[in-house]
This record gives sequence, C-alpha cells and structure tokens, in this order.
Amino acid sequence: MTKQVLVLCQRKTGSLRIVGDEGVENRIVPQINILVRDILGDDVNIEYLTNIGRNDGSSDYNFILEQNSNNRDAQEFITNHQGYYSLIILNTCPYFLMDYELIYNLLEPQGIMVFTIFPMISLPPDENALSRFTPEQYNTFLTLFEPKSNSVYIKKYRKPETTGGNRKIRRSKKIRSRSKKIRSRSKKIRSRSKKYKTYKKYKTYK
Repeated sequence: MTKQVLVLCQRKTGSLRIVGDEGVENRIVPQINILVRDILGDDVNIEYLTNIGRNDGSSDYNFILEQNSNNRDAQEFITNHQGYYSLIILNTCPYFLMDYELIYNLLEPQGIMVFTIFPMISLPPDENALSRFTPEQYNTFLTLFEPKSNSVYIKKYRKPETTGGNRKIRRSKKIRSRSKKIRSRSKKIRSRSKKYKTYKKYKTYK
C-alpha cells in the first residue's frame, strides 16, 4: 500500500537563491526523496504544502496550515486528511510556531514527523529545534510526540503507540461494576419478596 508523505514549508519547484540558480527540484527535492525512501521505502506519494508560490504549481497545496484558518482550501484539507499521512516533514519551518496538535491529527497511528533543514550545506546545524518553545509548548509537544533521534540535521518524532488495552480495561471495570450493581439490586428484590411472602403468611395465619 502506498504511503502518503507531506512536506511542509517547502516548494517542489522554483529557484533556490541561497545556493545560486540551482533549482529546488535539483537541490532539495532529491534530498527529501532519499530521506523518505530511507524511512518508508519506495512505494510513497510525496506532497508539498507551503504558502509561497501563489498556486503556480510549485506546491501541491498553497495555504498556511492552521486549525482555525479562514481559508476554505485549508479547512477542507484538514477535514479530508485526518490520520492520512505516514510521514510529515518540516523542512526549515519555524518549529516553535507550528501547530503540533494539528500535525498529530494528520498523521496515521504510529506516523512519523521529521525536522529537516535542507539544503544542509548552506544552513547552520539546528541542534535545538525546540529550544524556542515555551515550557507550555514543550510539555504539549512531549504529550504528542516521542523523540526517536537526536541527529543534528534530522530529528525524528514518532507518535506514541496507543492500544485499546487501557480502554478495554476501563470498559471491563465498568461492566463489572454494573454487573455488581445489578446483582446487588436483584438481591434486594429477592430480599423484599421474601419479606413480602413472610408478611403475607403472617397475615393469613392471623
């Protein structure tokens, strides 16, 4: 089954001024392709989302990815891609401004998020991608993602595995609790019926 990949903050075509006239498709896209195949294999579909380019074909989606966006295209995208992507790459994104709850919801169970700064040769290593987070942002982030790598350039975060085990346990506890209540009620009913029969016999004998 083809794995779906989303690259944020990045075009798939266009000029790349910081390294001369070499195009994005020749410099950055090949690096992203290698990364994706290293993680997911060859059977992948890669899509690009950015608000740069103005629908000129340089990206698959052209808007800012925000939960409360007034952009209809953005809202439709969010609604139609819940749990859709196996991998989301944040390439040179402003990490501390990203909506990680939204990214979490776009990922499938056990989906992967990766921080990259392609092209590596012209940008300094971002060793502390999360360093500008407020304590609240950082705590929220850690509730959503589990660190898997501390690479200088690529930082992987995988969604924590969630199983139905705990839910089943809580459910079974509720069921047992309900069954206890039912048994308790039935005992009370039997006790009442015995008292009624005794009272009836007493009344008859009297």
